[in-house]
Amino acid sequence: MTDTQTHCTILGGGMAGLTAAHALQSQGISVSIVDKGQGIGGRLASRRLRWDPDPKILGIADYGTLQFRVTDPHFQHQVDRWVEQGLLRLDPCSASNADHGKLGQIYSGTSSLRTFTQSISHGLPLHLKTRITQLHWQTATQTWELTALNPTGASVPLFLHPTHLILTCPVPQTLALLQESAIPLTQRQQDDLHNVRYYPCLTALLLLANPSQIPATGLRSEELPPELSALRCHYRSGISPEGCAVTLQASPSFSEQHWAAEDAWILKQFIRLAQPWLGSSVLTQHLHRWRYSQPAQYCVCSDRPHLALQPNLILAGDAFTTQQDIDPSLFVQQAFLSGLSAAAAITEA
Repeated sequence: MTDTQTHCTILGGGMAGLTAAHALQSQGISVSIVDKGQGIGGRLASRRLRWDPDPKILGIADYGTLQFRVTDPHFQHQVDRWVEQGLLRLDPCSASNADHGKLGQIYSGTSSLRTFTQSISHGLPLHLKTRITQLHWQTATQTWELTALNPTGASVPLFLHPTHLILTCPVPQTLALLQESAIPLTQRQQDDLHNVRYYPCLTALLLLANPSQIPATGLRSEELPPELSALRCHYRSGISPEGCAVTLQASPSFSEQHWAAEDAWILKQFIRLAQPWLGSSVLTQHLHRWRYSQPAQYCVCSDRPHLALQPNLILAGDAFTTQQDIDPSLFVQQAFLSGLSAAAAITEA
């Protein structure tokens, strides 16, 4: 399909949404991306950390995806192109991976992953800080009408009339939107979508006075206390040369158990647990809660990793797969493959 009258709006600007948008655009289909965040990229997220007494100290920290593995040849081909463009690099921890053939190579951003997603979103029409609250199919025009709000709850006029929609939000958010829009689901679709589960992840961002003792490769769960799943020093990894920024991620069990605890208490626990590797005082600290960090249970599709509710309404994202068991660490790759699959469902129709 290359009909110039076809327009697809994609909800969610993470890897799945960006992949679908580029795939459709390459086939002559106009696209737009709507995301409730203030930046593009979803969990490919980064944040600046400043210390008010000295503004010259600036930390940059990835805090969603810290790095990602590649095992699929289609994804590897695209990652190779991004490496050639200087957007991604082979992560230092790949050098210690003794079985690349089985485990795949590991990649991270040449600078921050937010810089990476900003680069690959160039040329795509973006509508950020915009939350879609209802979907309305207009039979007369054969297009969708979207109701949207800004972060303050005020109505946002969206002059978009897409013929197709791809929803890449976390599945619980998608289900709420479908229910609010009175879009019917079959019993099988309801069961499959309600069965999707995600791991939560509490994440701490620290700006240290001095470089940490964390190696450039970072530390993974097997090297850490059971309460932690990852520890990364961005000064040593090279993306934060003007500040000693560190990211700490909690294990799923710790995150679930202490999700509702006060920020100050959680941050105190993070610093206590990581103290052997910090070796410095903390200048600034920030806590982020990822409710939908990585899929724990998937929506298993029969032939392709997307779910078409209607020919012009498609669900995609890292929770959609054709296999029962997928390593959760491959969620970025899975998001890419699902976005590609969702786009193909439109272009091949």
